[in-house]
Amino acid sequence: MISCFIPIVVLVDTSGERTEVLKALYDLQYAIQDDIELREQSDICVIFYGDTVHAEEFIRGVDFMPFDFFQTADSACLNQGLHEALKLLALRKKMYRTEGVNYCCPRLLVLSTGLISDINFKNEICKEVREAINDRKIQYVPLMVGNQYDYRVLQEYYPPGNEEKDVLTAEYDNIRKVFEETRVDGDKVISFYDGRCFKGLKNKSYLLEELIKYGGTYSTYSVQDNCNIMAKIITKDDNYYRNKLERKIRVMLSLKINYEVNGIPVLEWPLDILYQDGVLMGFIVPNVQRDTIALSDILRYTGLVHNDQSTEKVLKIYPQFTWKYSVQIAYNLASFVDYLHSLGIIVGTLEEYYLYVHIKTGRIIYTECERLGVKDHVSGEEFPCELSRLDLTAPEQFQLKGLKIASQSTDLFSLSIQIFRLLMKNIHPFTGKPKDDIDKYSYLGIEARNIVSGFCPYIKKCDISVPLWSPSFELLPDEVQSAFRKTFDYTEDTVLETIKHRTSTKQWMKILYHLAKVEPNENLRTCYKNKFHVYPAHNSECPWCKMELQIKNL
Repeated sequence: MISCFIPIVVLVDTSGERTEVLKALYDLQYAIQDDIELREQSDICVIFYGDTVHAEEFIRGVDFMPFDFFQTADSACLNQGLHEALKLLALRKKMYRTEGVNYCCPRLLVLSTGLISDINFKNEICKEVREAINDRKIQYVPLMVGNQYDYRVLQEYYPPGNEEKDVLTAEYDNIRKVFEETRVDGDKVISFYDGRCFKGLKNKSYLLEELIKYGGTYSTYSVQDNCNIMAKIITKDDNYYRNKLERKIRVMLSLKINYEVNGIPVLEWPLDILYQDGVLMGFIVPNVQRDTIALSDILRYTGLVHNDQSTEKVLKIYPQFTWKYSVQIAYNLASFVDYLHSLGIIVGTLEEYYLYVHIKTGRIIYTECERLGVKDHVSGEEFPCELSRLDLTAPEQFQLKGLKIASQSTDLFSLSIQIFRLLMKNIHPFTGKPKDDIDKYSYLGIEARNIVSGFCPYIKKCDISVPLWSPSFELLPDEVQSAFRKTFDYTEDTVLETIKHRTSTKQWMKILYHLAKVEPNENLRTCYKNKFHVYPAHNSECPWCKMELQIKNL
């Protein structure tokens, strides 16, 4: 349960260059996903303004993805967009109060080129925005998109005396910075535990040193004299959650899982429980993130819109990165899920933000193991895994009101989506806006709606089309295509019948092995024009050159 929502409205100027607007939206997504508090607690609405104003539905931060179906415009109705934003925030806060939900001061982000077309409304809207800022009803965050802009236009909406505030460009680092700067009293209560000593189950002492990371549920600390472990301290003020977590961690300790493979820790598995005066304070986990790179960075690097930070990280570690690396990571991901299933553990959450790749071996590392699904074999009590992000959720989990508990079969669906993204330049297999919005699923994001309806344009003709910038599905060998069809070929009515046909972890490992094996590999070719273009040998021409030409001609 979310203790406090952070409502955010993002105004997006569509009068700028499409690629620049898309990059700003992707950087915003990365900034949200890399901040655990924003990811879990934010409630986001995107409003596009150009010749007209169009508002999307509010969605959770964990489900936020860039909307890439907007049309570029010749004008920018900024003031009408601001008016709509203030109205929607007022309605959202009213809904929170009606439902008894806590919320923080709303953020109003404006991604703008500085162009204003509806100048007649400016004085009236300026007054409205300034009053909202002064009354602490909103936090106003203007950010500039593109190179040709006039930041002074956005400064004018600040109250008198604040007109000289900097307006930063809409880039990842700046977005992270403004989110940090706009945290206000009441947004979160942080208790610092560095320098404190806690006792474990067998009375062992753990002295906490530096705060490594703060989160809405846990804060992570280093432990004195032991760089191989970390302490995760609970920051969530919820006794029911704390009591249930204590029972779950005790069960996880009793399972005696080997969290290492060939001496490399691959699971951030609980090793001990921390108490203070008999109250659960947190738990000890192995330090698994040394010598690793986040899967999210690899996906961002391979995607159409590069994130500069992710590109720098990937190329620093893998300067010769090619599609073959993506195949090897996909193979290792299937192998990792297979390993957990062999232990009777359900993953549930295969989000790239909890998955890391070991730099030297390529093994998959999983953090946040307290989210995994486990069972007490003595009492029979089950501790279901925490829910996956909606765009990674299996269709049958939407069949009932509220999501069904995850299982090995739902893990297989999530696994196939992540493998698809790795092999297809970070394109989601269910991406694309339906021609006709489906009213009964309007509360879901685009990918989740299509998952429920079985709309996968790579597998069959449906109500959506393949994105113009997507690589061709035919670049994949027939057996890989067939593996995706076994999982993604269903309709809303037939989904329950097709669950048993999903490609298993061992089948994925067998299929991907032929492409992932070490050199010489007769199943792969290298483009004679570009040595970084590696592709399956059945292609008569380089699919990556073809894709780049296709994008260039958009």
